[in-house]
Amino acid sequence: MPTNSSVFRERFAEACRIRGTTSDVVCRSIGMGGRRALNVHLIGLHTLDLYRICQIADRLDVSLDWLLGRSDVMEIPRKGKGVA
Repeated sequence: MPTNSSVFRERFAEACRIRGTTSDVVCRSIGMGGRRALNVHLIGLHTLDLYRICQIADRLDVSLDWLLGRSDVMEIPRKGKGVA
């Protein structure tokens, strides 16, 4: 599956809605402020490095592959739920 910025932006917004937060709050919580957080809204994926994308996925408790549009599975498998 290809990854593109529009999928990332849509899924970032969806995860924020589900988790009851905003993308601004998530960005600030990982040390991204002001202009950089705004760039995530406007430009999307191209403004972030892999480390920041992983931090966003962790903060929102979603699969990195889902956030990037590489999977349709949003949830992260957890130990004790059928995963060894």
